[in-house]
Amino acid sequence: MADLKKPVRILLLLNWREQGKWDLYRSLLERFTTVDVVQPYAGKVPRPGWFWRLSRYWSEFYLPLSAYGMRNRYDVIVSWTLRMGTVLGLLRRLPGSSGGAKHLLYDFHVNLERNDPAYRLKMFFTRPALPGIDYFLTTSTREETIYSRLFSIPRSKMGFFPIAPPRYFIGSHSGRVSDYIFTYGNSDRDFDLLVDAVTELPARLVILSQAYSPRRRFPDNITLITKKRIGQDLIDLIAGARMVVLPLVDYRVAAGQTAMLESMAVGRPLIVTANLATLEYGRDGDTVLFHHAGDGAQLRRCIESLLASKEQAEAMGRRGQAAVSRLPDRQVALMARILSYLSGVGEE
Repeated sequence: MADLKKPVRILLLLNWREQGKWDLYRSLLERFTTVDVVQPYAGKVPRPGWFWRLSRYWSEFYLPLSAYGMRNRYDVIVSWTLRMGTVLGLLRRLPGSSGGAKHLLYDFHVNLERNDPAYRLKMFFTRPALPGIDYFLTTSTREETIYSRLFSIPRSKMGFFPIAPPRYFIGSHSGRVSDYIFTYGNSDRDFDLLVDAVTELPARLVILSQAYSPRRRFPDNITLITKKRIGQDLIDLIAGARMVVLPLVDYRVAAGQTAMLESMAVGRPLIVTANLATLEYGRDGDTVLFHHAGDGAQLRRCIESLLASKEQAEAMGRRGQAAVSRLPDRQVALMARILSYLSGVGEE
Protein backbone atom coordinates (compact mmCIF):
# COMPACT_ATOMS: atom_id res chain seq x y z
CA MET A 1 0.00 0.00 0.00
CA ALA A 2 2.92 2.37 0.68
CA ASP A 3 3.64 2.90 -3.04
CA LEU A 4 0.00 3.98 -3.56
CA LYS A 5 0.28 6.82 -1.10
CA LYS A 6 0.71 10.35 -2.41
CA PRO A 7 4.19 11.75 -1.69
CA VAL A 8 2.93 14.52 0.58
CA ARG A 9 4.32 15.47 4.01
CA ILE A 10 1.70 16.84 6.40
CA LEU A 11 2.01 18.30 9.90
CA LEU A 12 -1.13 18.64 12.05
CA LEU A 13 -1.17 21.15 14.93
CA LEU A 14 -3.75 19.90 17.44
CA ASN A 15 -4.84 21.20 20.84
CA TRP A 16 -5.87 17.85 22.30
CA ARG A 17 -4.33 14.47 23.12
CA GLU A 18 -4.38 12.48 19.90
CA GLN A 19 -3.66 8.79 20.50
CA GLY A 20 -4.10 7.56 16.95
CA LYS A 21 -7.84 6.90 17.22
CA TRP A 22 -9.11 9.96 15.32
CA ASP A 23 -10.83 8.79 12.14
CA LEU A 24 -9.63 11.65 9.94
CA TYR A 25 -6.02 11.22 11.07
CA ARG A 26 -6.08 7.47 10.45
CA SER A 27 -7.62 7.99 7.01
CA LEU A 28 -4.97 10.54 6.03
CA LEU A 29 -2.25 8.10 7.10
CA GLU A 30 -3.60 5.68 4.49
CA ARG A 31 -3.39 8.30 1.74
CA PHE A 32 -0.16 10.25 2.32
CA THR A 33 3.43 9.24 2.98
CA THR A 34 3.88 11.41 6.09
CA VAL A 35 1.24 12.64 8.53
CA ASP A 36 2.83 13.90 11.75
CA VAL A 37 1.04 15.35 14.77
CA VAL A 38 2.20 17.84 17.36
CA GLN A 39 0.01 18.33 20.41
CA PRO A 40 0.11 19.86 23.90
CA TYR A 41 2.83 18.58 26.19
CA ALA A 42 1.38 16.23 28.80
CA GLY A 43 4.54 14.85 30.39
CA LYS A 44 5.56 11.22 30.85
CA VAL A 45 3.98 10.86 34.27
CA PRO A 46 0.45 11.76 35.42
CA ARG A 47 0.07 15.47 36.05
CA PRO A 48 -2.58 17.54 37.88
CA GLY A 49 -5.51 18.74 35.83
CA TRP A 50 -4.36 22.35 36.02
CA PHE A 51 -1.07 21.39 34.33
CA TRP A 52 -2.90 19.97 31.30
CA ARG A 53 -5.23 22.97 31.06
CA LEU A 54 -2.28 25.36 31.19
CA SER A 55 -0.28 23.33 28.68
CA ARG A 56 -3.23 23.11 26.33
CA TYR A 57 -3.78 26.87 26.42
CA TRP A 58 -0.13 27.75 25.80
CA SER A 59 0.16 25.06 23.12
CA GLU A 60 -1.68 27.39 20.79
CA PHE A 61 1.40 29.60 20.95
CA TYR A 62 4.32 27.18 21.34
CA LEU A 63 3.12 24.61 18.77
CA PRO A 64 2.95 27.15 15.90
CA LEU A 65 6.42 28.35 16.90
CA SER A 66 7.68 24.77 16.74
CA ALA A 67 5.96 24.22 13.39
CA TYR A 68 7.53 27.39 12.02
CA GLY A 69 10.94 25.95 12.77
CA MET A 70 10.03 22.74 10.91
CA ARG A 71 8.31 24.40 7.94
CA ASN A 72 10.89 23.23 5.40
CA ARG A 73 10.34 19.58 6.36
CA TYR A 74 6.68 19.52 5.31
CA ASP A 75 4.50 20.33 2.32
CA VAL A 76 1.42 21.42 4.29
CA ILE A 77 0.96 22.51 7.92
CA VAL A 78 -2.60 22.40 9.25
CA SER A 79 -3.55 24.68 12.17
CA TRP A 80 -6.60 23.27 13.93
CA THR A 81 -7.59 26.45 15.80
CA LEU A 82 -7.84 30.09 14.83
CA ARG A 83 -5.30 31.10 17.49
CA MET A 84 -2.76 28.59 16.17
CA GLY A 85 -3.42 29.81 12.65
CA THR A 86 -3.00 33.42 13.72
CA VAL A 87 0.34 32.79 15.43
CA LEU A 88 1.75 30.75 12.56
CA GLY A 89 0.33 33.20 10.03
CA LEU A 90 2.14 36.09 11.74
CA LEU A 91 5.39 34.09 11.89
CA ARG A 92 5.17 33.30 8.17
CA ARG A 93 5.04 37.02 7.44
CA LEU A 94 8.41 37.69 9.08
CA PRO A 95 11.28 38.70 6.74
CA GLY A 96 13.00 35.64 5.32
CA SER A 97 10.02 33.36 5.87
CA SER A 98 9.10 32.77 2.24
CA GLY A 99 8.96 29.19 1.01
CA GLY A 100 8.40 26.10 3.05
CA ALA A 101 5.11 24.41 3.80
CA LYS A 102 1.74 25.77 2.76
CA HIS A 103 -0.49 26.77 5.66
CA LEU A 104 -4.06 25.48 5.99
CA LEU A 105 -6.40 26.83 8.69
CA TYR A 106 -9.22 24.56 9.83
CA ASP A 107 -12.49 26.16 11.03
CA PHE A 108 -11.92 29.83 10.30
CA HIS A 109 -14.54 31.23 12.64
CA VAL A 110 -15.41 34.75 13.78
CA ASN A 111 -18.10 35.74 16.29
CA LEU A 112 -19.96 38.44 14.38
CA GLU A 113 -21.86 39.53 17.50
CA ARG A 114 -18.86 40.37 19.68
CA ASN A 115 -17.37 43.84 19.77
CA ASP A 116 -15.90 43.92 23.27
CA PRO A 117 -12.30 45.12 23.84
CA ALA A 118 -10.91 41.60 24.26
CA TYR A 119 -12.41 40.42 20.98
CA ARG A 120 -11.30 43.56 19.15
CA LEU A 121 -7.77 42.85 20.36
CA LYS A 122 -8.05 39.30 19.02
CA MET A 123 -9.14 40.64 15.62
CA PHE A 124 -6.29 43.19 15.76
CA PHE A 125 -3.83 40.30 15.61
CA THR A 126 -5.92 38.06 13.35
CA ARG A 127 -6.21 40.44 10.40
CA PRO A 128 -2.47 40.88 9.72
CA ALA A 129 -2.00 37.09 10.05
CA LEU A 130 -4.39 36.28 7.20
CA PRO A 131 -1.83 36.76 4.38
CA GLY A 132 0.26 34.09 6.15
CA ILE A 133 -2.51 31.52 5.59
CA ASP A 134 -2.81 29.86 2.19
CA TYR A 135 -6.24 28.27 2.54
CA PHE A 136 -9.17 28.73 4.94
CA LEU A 137 -11.78 26.14 5.87
CA THR A 138 -15.20 27.09 7.23
CA THR A 139 -17.87 24.78 8.60
CA SER A 140 -20.71 26.36 6.62
CA THR A 141 -21.12 27.84 3.15
CA ARG A 142 -22.77 30.93 4.66
CA GLU A 143 -19.65 31.68 6.69
CA GLU A 144 -17.51 31.16 3.59
CA THR A 145 -19.43 33.93 1.81
CA ILE A 146 -19.44 36.32 4.77
CA TYR A 147 -15.77 35.95 5.71
CA SER A 148 -14.59 36.22 2.13
CA ARG A 149 -16.30 39.60 1.86
CA LEU A 150 -15.46 40.79 5.40
CA PHE A 151 -11.73 40.03 5.20
CA SER A 152 -11.25 40.43 1.41
CA ILE A 153 -10.13 36.81 1.07
CA PRO A 154 -10.42 35.42 -2.48
CA ARG A 155 -13.02 32.66 -2.72
CA SER A 156 -10.33 30.52 -4.38
CA LYS A 157 -8.58 30.45 -0.97
CA MET A 158 -11.63 29.38 1.03
CA GLY A 159 -13.73 26.24 1.16
CA PHE A 160 -16.55 24.62 3.08
CA PHE A 161 -15.36 21.71 5.21
CA PRO A 162 -18.16 19.82 6.96
CA ILE A 163 -17.93 18.79 10.58
CA ALA A 164 -18.54 15.05 10.93
CA PRO A 165 -19.68 13.07 13.96
CA PRO A 166 -17.33 10.36 15.26
CA ARG A 167 -18.05 7.10 13.48
CA TYR A 168 -18.68 5.30 16.77
CA PHE A 169 -21.64 7.61 17.43
CA ILE A 170 -23.41 6.50 14.26
CA GLY A 171 -25.97 3.80 14.91
CA SER A 172 -24.97 3.50 18.56
CA HIS A 173 -28.56 3.89 19.79
CA SER A 174 -29.90 0.49 20.80
CA GLY A 175 -31.14 0.92 24.36
CA ARG A 176 -34.45 1.88 25.86
CA VAL A 177 -35.68 5.45 25.31
CA SER A 178 -36.83 7.30 28.43
CA ASP A 179 -39.18 10.27 28.66
CA TYR A 180 -36.64 13.03 29.32
CA ILE A 181 -35.61 15.85 27.01
CA PHE A 182 -31.83 16.22 26.80
CA THR A 183 -29.72 19.30 26.11
CA TYR A 184 -26.00 19.89 26.47
CA GLY A 185 -23.08 22.20 25.76
CA ASN A 186 -20.90 24.85 27.36
CA SER A 187 -20.85 27.80 24.98
CA ASP A 188 -23.35 29.95 23.09
CA ARG A 189 -26.34 28.16 24.68
CA ASP A 190 -29.63 29.75 25.75
CA PHE A 191 -30.63 27.20 28.39
CA ASP A 192 -32.84 29.73 30.19
CA LEU A 193 -35.06 29.89 27.10
CA LEU A 194 -35.43 26.11 27.13
CA VAL A 195 -36.08 26.00 30.88
CA ASP A 196 -38.92 28.50 30.45
CA ALA A 197 -40.31 26.51 27.52
CA VAL A 198 -40.53 23.17 29.36
CA THR A 199 -41.48 24.34 32.85
CA GLU A 200 -45.18 23.62 32.35
CA LEU A 201 -44.77 20.62 30.05
CA PRO A 202 -45.29 17.00 31.20
CA ALA A 203 -41.68 16.05 30.52
CA ARG A 204 -38.35 15.98 32.33
CA LEU A 205 -35.44 18.09 31.14
CA VAL A 206 -31.82 17.00 31.68
CA ILE A 207 -29.15 19.67 31.14
CA LEU A 208 -25.49 18.66 30.82
CA SER A 209 -23.18 21.66 31.16
CA GLN A 210 -20.14 22.73 33.11
CA ALA A 211 -20.68 26.41 32.26
CA TYR A 212 -24.39 27.05 32.84
CA SER A 213 -25.44 28.99 35.93
CA PRO A 214 -29.23 28.87 36.40
CA ARG A 215 -30.83 32.21 37.05
CA ARG A 216 -33.47 30.72 39.35
CA ARG A 217 -34.36 27.59 41.26
CA PHE A 218 -35.39 24.71 39.02
CA PRO A 219 -38.78 23.00 39.25
CA ASP A 220 -38.74 19.27 40.04
CA ASN A 221 -38.81 18.20 36.37
CA ILE A 222 -35.44 19.80 35.52
CA THR A 223 -32.03 18.30 36.36
CA LEU A 224 -28.61 19.90 35.85
CA ILE A 225 -25.57 17.62 35.46
CA THR A 226 -22.26 19.45 35.85
CA LYS A 227 -19.89 16.49 35.71
CA LYS A 228 -18.32 16.14 32.28
CA ARG A 229 -19.56 13.21 30.20
CA ILE A 230 -17.69 11.97 27.12
CA GLY A 231 -17.62 8.88 24.91
CA GLN A 232 -20.10 6.17 25.81
CA ASP A 233 -21.40 8.08 28.82
CA LEU A 234 -22.46 10.94 26.55
CA ILE A 235 -23.89 8.54 23.98
CA ASP A 236 -26.01 6.89 26.66
CA LEU A 237 -27.48 10.24 27.73
CA ILE A 238 -28.29 11.17 24.14
CA ALA A 239 -29.63 7.73 23.24
CA GLY A 240 -31.93 7.56 26.25
CA ALA A 241 -33.62 10.89 25.52
CA ARG A 242 -37.06 11.27 24.00
CA MET A 243 -35.53 14.13 22.02
CA VAL A 244 -32.51 16.44 22.06
CA VAL A 245 -33.00 20.21 22.11
CA LEU A 246 -30.13 22.62 21.43
CA PRO A 247 -31.13 26.24 22.15
CA LEU A 248 -28.47 28.59 20.74
CA VAL A 249 -27.95 32.28 21.26
CA ASP A 250 -28.03 33.97 17.86
CA TYR A 251 -28.38 33.32 14.15
CA ARG A 252 -25.07 35.10 13.42
CA VAL A 253 -23.07 33.00 15.89
CA ALA A 254 -21.94 29.73 14.29
CA ALA A 255 -22.25 27.27 17.17
CA GLY A 256 -23.83 23.97 18.12
CA GLN A 257 -22.82 21.95 15.06
CA THR A 258 -20.87 19.30 16.96
CA ALA A 259 -23.66 18.53 19.43
CA MET A 260 -26.17 18.67 16.60
CA LEU A 261 -24.31 16.06 14.56
CA GLU A 262 -23.64 13.83 17.56
CA SER A 263 -27.35 13.77 18.40
CA MET A 264 -28.35 13.06 14.80
CA ALA A 265 -25.71 10.32 14.53
CA VAL A 266 -27.23 8.53 17.52
CA GLY A 267 -30.62 8.79 15.81
CA ARG A 268 -32.49 10.99 18.26
CA PRO A 269 -35.15 13.50 17.21
CA LEU A 270 -33.57 16.95 17.31
CA ILE A 271 -34.73 20.54 17.76
CA VAL A 272 -32.00 23.13 17.20
CA THR A 273 -31.77 26.88 16.75
CA ALA A 274 -31.25 27.99 13.16
CA ASN A 275 -27.92 29.76 12.71
CA LEU A 276 -25.20 30.24 10.09
CA ALA A 277 -23.78 26.78 10.76
CA THR A 278 -26.64 24.53 11.90
CA LEU A 279 -28.67 25.26 8.76
CA GLU A 280 -25.88 23.54 6.80
CA TYR A 281 -26.54 20.14 8.36
CA GLY A 282 -30.31 19.65 8.52
CA ARG A 283 -33.58 20.02 6.62
CA ASP A 284 -36.37 21.58 8.62
CA GLY A 285 -39.23 19.18 9.24
CA ASP A 286 -37.36 16.30 7.62
CA THR A 287 -34.15 15.57 9.54
CA VAL A 288 -34.48 18.23 12.30
CA LEU A 289 -36.81 20.92 13.57
CA PHE A 290 -35.38 24.44 13.48
CA HIS A 291 -36.55 27.33 15.63
CA HIS A 292 -35.59 31.00 15.72
CA ALA A 293 -33.13 32.20 18.35
CA GLY A 294 -34.89 33.72 21.36
CA ASP A 295 -38.37 32.59 20.31
CA GLY A 296 -39.54 30.62 23.33
CA ALA A 297 -43.10 30.19 22.03
CA GLN A 298 -41.89 28.61 18.81
CA LEU A 299 -39.47 26.39 20.72
CA ARG A 300 -42.30 25.19 22.97
CA ARG A 301 -44.47 24.39 19.93
CA CYS A 302 -41.64 22.33 18.42
CA ILE A 303 -41.25 20.36 21.64
CA GLU A 304 -44.98 19.79 21.93
CA SER A 305 -45.16 18.54 18.34
CA LEU A 306 -42.51 15.88 18.96
CA LEU A 307 -44.07 14.87 22.27
CA ALA A 308 -47.46 14.49 20.58
CA SER A 309 -46.25 12.10 17.88
CA LYS A 310 -43.56 9.69 19.00
CA GLU A 311 -43.64 7.71 15.73
CA GLN A 312 -43.08 10.82 13.59
CA ALA A 313 -40.34 11.99 15.94
CA GLU A 314 -38.52 8.66 15.74
CA ALA A 315 -38.84 8.65 11.94
CA MET A 316 -37.25 12.10 11.82
CA GLY A 317 -34.44 10.81 14.02
CA ARG A 318 -33.77 7.92 11.65
CA ARG A 319 -33.70 10.27 8.63
CA GLY A 320 -31.27 12.54 10.45
CA GLN A 321 -29.03 9.62 11.27
CA ALA A 322 -28.99 8.48 7.64
CA ALA A 323 -28.10 12.00 6.49
CA VAL A 324 -25.10 12.48 8.80
CA SER A 325 -23.78 8.94 8.41
CA ARG A 326 -22.28 10.00 5.07
CA LEU A 327 -20.34 12.95 6.52
CA PRO A 328 -17.19 11.13 7.78
CA ASP A 329 -16.39 9.74 4.32
CA ARG A 330 -17.18 13.08 2.72
CA GLN A 331 -14.90 14.85 5.18
CA VAL A 332 -11.96 12.52 4.51
CA ALA A 333 -12.29 12.81 0.74
CA LEU A 334 -12.50 16.60 0.87
CA MET A 335 -9.52 17.00 3.21
CA ALA A 336 -7.42 14.66 1.07
CA ARG A 337 -8.28 16.67 -2.04
CA ILE A 338 -7.42 20.02 -0.41
CA LEU A 339 -4.10 18.74 0.97
CA SER A 340 -3.20 17.32 -2.44
CA TYR A 341 -4.05 20.62 -4.10
CA LEU A 342 -1.97 22.69 -1.66
CA SER A 343 1.01 20.38 -1.99
CA GLY A 344 0.87 20.56 -5.78
CA VAL A 345 0.15 16.89 -6.46
CA GLY A 346 -3.56 17.18 -7.22
CA GLU A 347 -6.36 19.41 -8.45
CA GLU A 348 -8.50 21.57 -6.17
